[in-house]
Parts: sequence; structure tokens; C-alpha cells
Amino acid sequence: MNYSVSLHGKTMEIALTRRAEAALHRREQPITAVVHLIFGCMVAKRVWFREQVDVEVAPVTDKLNLNFDVVRYAVCSLKNIDGGATPEPFPLGKEIRRFVPDSLVIDYHKHQFTGEFTYRRMPVMATDVTGQLPADSAVSGA
Repeated sequence: MNYSVSLHGKTMEIALTRRAEAALHRREQPITAVVHLIFGCMVAKRVWFREQVDVEVAPVTDKLNLNFDVVRYAVCSLKNIDGGATPEPFPLGKEIRRFVPDSLVIDYHKHQFTGEFTYRRMPVMATDVTGQLPADSAVSGA
């Protein structure tokens, strides 16, 4: 099933596999997908599933909530980050909207939820050093 949710003023598409839908249906309490874009000594993407969170969430279904944040960690080790290191907010202010993923796919495999989020690629137009389009560019409507 596909769902949409608004996070920080941007629509994010959520796709649940059949296995994920079935696993959510069997749950008595909702679970939260905690989605982090991590900046620091590296750039990384992580999705964790938590029974309880003390952050603002957006409901996707009656059994699934979603939280997204851009964070950084004092540690520079994915092992420590995945092991429960505490994140700090990454100072973006209102710019966080630009970092909200376009889509999140959630699956359920070997008795656990998994998730992966992606961004659509935006077309880039070639410009010269002055910022002008090359004379041979085929741009309609100009």
C-alpha cells in the first residue's frame, strides 16, 4: 500500500510491502519509523523502528507513525550510532523542509521492520560561468 504524509511542509510518499502491511495489522500498538539524515564526519541515512518515542510524530496509519530529523552525532562510528548513540539536532531551522526525503519504503523480514528512504534526482541545467544557459540549449517557452 502507498500512503502520503506531510513532514515540515513537504509531502513524503510511504510504500509498505505486503509483509509490512501484514505485520502492522497484527500489532496491537503503533510503531514509529524514526528516519534520520545524519551529517557530521560522514553523511548517512538510517531508519529505525521504535515502540516508544518522545519526539513529534506524523501518523501514517493507525499502526504506523513517522518521525524525520536531520541530526549529527558526537561519535563518528556507524556501529556506535546504530548501537544507540544519542543524536544532536543539526541546526537547519526552517531549511529542514529541503532535506525531507521524497519516499520511504518499509518492509518486514525475519521478524523485523526495515526501511529505506530516497530522494528524487533533480535535473541540472548546464550553465556557463556567468550563470547563463549555453546558446545551443533547447529550452522551450523562453
